[in-house]
Amino acid sequence: MRKLLRKSKSTYHHKNNNMYSYFNHYLLQEGGTTKFHHDRLFPIDIHVQAQSILTLTKVGGASSLASALSVAKWTIQNMQSPAGGFYYQKRKSWTNRTIHIRWGNAWMAYALSVLLESLIDDA
Repeated sequence: MRKLLRKSKSTYHHKNNNMYSYFNHYLLQEGGTTKFHHDRLFPIDIHVQAQSILTLTKVGGASSLASALSVAKWTIQNMQSPAGGFYYQKRKSWTNRTIHIRWGNAWMAYALSVLLESLIDDA
């Protein structure tokens, strides 16, 4: 049983590394955007941006904090309303300004708090 558990753990870490490599290579873009689909930039979705920050801070660790900060800055500058909420999606020629408390804003609040905690711990 222990041998099986060790093998499962090893397989998990290998697959986790493969997924993180795929994320970095195909989805994460320079400048702070994250693709929803591997083959096109739009739509830029608030939930995907939040998940990107979480992936970079929790899986990438200290070496990925600059990228997580870049995603956070881009998202705040381009998808945050003047009232403070985050828009649902940014399309090529328009933005869906619907603010979903649970879907987008709760995840962004969580992602930004994890990023802030990581930045404080790294300092």
